[in-house]
Amino acid sequence: MTPIQSSTSLYSDAQIRQYLLTVGYWSIKDIGDSKICTLPLPPPTLHTLRQLNHLHLVSFPFDCSAMHYTDNHKMDVTAEGVFQRLVVDRLGGSYCFGLNTLLLEVLKGLGFLAYSGGAGFESRFFTVQDMTDCVHMILFVQIPGNKTEETWLVDVGYGVTGLIRPVLLSDSTENVVMGSTSTELHRLRKMSSPEGKDPSTQWWRFEKLHIFPGEDWRSKPSSAWECNYIFSESPFHAADYQHANHLLNTVPQGSPFWGFVIAIRYFTLPDVGEEEFSVDDGSSKVEENHPDYSDIQYGRYTLNGNVVKKTIGARSETRPLLLTERERIAVLKDVFGVVYEDVDGAEKNVCGRDAAIESGLVAGSMALSFF
Repeated sequence: MTPIQSSTSLYSDAQIRQYLLTVGYWSIKDIGDSKICTLPLPPPTLHTLRQLNHLHLVSFPFDCSAMHYTDNHKMDVTAEGVFQRLVVDRLGGSYCFGLNTLLLEVLKGLGFLAYSGGAGFESRFFTVQDMTDCVHMILFVQIPGNKTEETWLVDVGYGVTGLIRPVLLSDSTENVVMGSTSTELHRLRKMSSPEGKDPSTQWWRFEKLHIFPGEDWRSKPSSAWECNYIFSESPFHAADYQHANHLLNTVPQGSPFWGFVIAIRYFTLPDVGEEEFSVDDGSSKVEENHPDYSDIQYGRYTLNGNVVKKTIGARSETRPLLLTERERIAVLKDVFGVVYEDVDGAEKNVCGRDAAIESGLVAGSMALSFF
């Protein structure tokens, strides 16, 4: 890839400091009697990239519930809107467009060389794929001053089985990174441009592999790797994501988000007992036990319709089905950190939609294979 040009962040230094405080980059001990505005911003290094990827992942849930529980039934994925919801108001999370937009603007503000791209599926799963080339958002990041001009793929907004940590944009055989645990692996493979797509840019396939504990991934055939999504190196822009977001919000059955309330929250494994059904903030002892942030393992909580699961590696534990909207709204707050202060209003807003528990459609299987 050619060098990425420096670009200006939409966020001010004050906003970036507020973000860093929200995700736990600074502790109360770090701050002491200092004013936030006097604390130095982290340098644009690979260590910082991995650290912020981790903090972002465990701080903000993947969450599409605003599509159903708000009165306008829209996900606000603008840089300003997502900053207000996630950082200022701390009301929950977003999905790929919002989560990756927030991180992109922070990275640019810290001096990273970065831009965003669009990804899609090799097979046709949803009708919105016929309407846009961008059903998912990804980030390309370079470290300033790195003479090798290495590019890192970053994605904090895919959800289950997606990229958990930055991966080098390379199809080297050994360029394999761990997913949420050591039983899940990710890699990249170059591919020819799909029919009808731009052949002047390099295309890539992002793949996943699941193995048993102790199994050597090198012994697995290439056919064992499954494709999560494909993408090119072409840049995409805010207007592309706004268009795709509008389609996801308005096209009936156009995506799994239309008929399901979906939320995912990650937690670090060393810091929570496997039998405890609670949310961990991902901060305790991480710096001490994983100084380069490259080998942290995660569990996750998943809400899919009216089903709540806790997953660690290949093991899953399912809670009793949620029977009412009030129960689901409470779980969103208690387990996922997604807050609706006007519970009565949220119940009213989801009434009559396919995603409503009373619709009887929420226990379907369409979303399960993706989330």
